[in-house]
Amino acid sequence: MGFVFAILAGFFAAAYNLCLRKSVGVFQTARAFLMVELWVAGAFSVLLHPIFYQSYFFNIESIIFAAVTGLIFGAMLYFIGKAMQYGPAGLTIACLNSSNVFPGLIMACVFGASLGFDYTIFQAIGSVFVVAGIFWASWDLSSTASWKRWFFYCTAAFICHILFLAFMQWKAFMLDAPATVTYLRLISKRAAASHWFVPVFYFTAAYLHTAIFKLAEKRKLRQQERLYGTVGGVLNAGYAFCILLSTKYASPIENAMIFPVFSVVTILLCNLWGRWIYQENIHWKGCFLLILGLFLGTIDWITFVNALIKYS
Repeated sequence: MGFVFAILAGFFAAAYNLCLRKSVGVFQTARAFLMVELWVAGAFSVLLHPIFYQSYFFNIESIIFAAVTGLIFGAMLYFIGKAMQYGPAGLTIACLNSSNVFPGLIMACVFGASLGFDYTIFQAIGSVFVVAGIFWASWDLSSTASWKRWFFYCTAAFICHILFLAFMQWKAFMLDAPATVTYLRLISKRAAASHWFVPVFYFTAAYLHTAIFKLAEKRKLRQQERLYGTVGGVLNAGYAFCILLSTKYASPIENAMIFPVFSVVTILLCNLWGRWIYQENIHWKGCFLLILGLFLGTIDWITFVNALIKYS
C-alpha cells in the first residue's frame, strides 16, 4: 500500500503544479493562486491532522518552529512561481524534486553516523548526478533572454526546498532522538509531536503570500483565480496527506523507496503535461540523469537489500 499512496501523491502533486502553471499562463503571475491555495490547504490540513487524529496539543515552541518552516515553504513557492514565468514548468519541477538528495548531507554533517545519519557513496554520486543533470537539462535554455532569471529563481527554490526538507527531517528526528542529544535540539519531543505543525506552516506561508499579493497588486481576486487556488489547495493538502499515509503503510522494501517513487512520478507527469499542453522542449537525457541521481541518493540501499533478502 505504501507505493499506492506514493504514486497517488505524485498524481496530486503533478495536478497541483499544473494548476500553478495555468495560473501563471492566464494571469502572468502566481501571487493570487498561491495566496488562495495556501489558505485552502491550511484549512484542509486542520481536518486531516489535529481533527483526524483527535490531538489538539500545541505550545509556543511548536508554533515558532512551524512558523519558521512555513516562511521557508512560502519563499520556496514564491520562487517556483517566478521560475515558471521565465522557463519550462516541467524542468522547474524536476530540478525542485531532485533536491531531495541534499538534506541527508545536512543531517549527516550536524548529527553524524552515530545518530543514524550516514552519508554514503551512493548519496555522494547521486548528488553529483543531480547537479550535472540540472546543468545538462537547462543548457538549451542558456541562449534565451530569460535564462538567467529562470536559473536564479529555480536555484533559489532549490535551496529553499533543501532547507524545508531539512527542517522536516529535523522535526522527525526530535521525535526519536536519544535523551543524550541536547545540542541543536531545535524543538522538544512533545512539541515535535504536535499535529498543529502542518496547519501552522501552511497558514504562515498563506499570511506571507497574502502580504505579497496586497502589496504588489492591490486588487480584488478574479473568479478564475479563486477556482484555480481552491483546487490547488485541495490537491496540495491531498498529496501531503498521501505521503504521510505512504510512510505509515509501507513495507520495509517500500519504505526504502517511497520518496524516490513520489518524486519520479511527479517529475515524469509534469514533463508530460508540459510537453502535451505547452509544447515545452523536454531534455529527456538530462531529466533521466536527474532521476538516476535521485534514486541513487535517496534510496536506503541497505534497508532495500536486506528486505529483498528477507522476502526472497
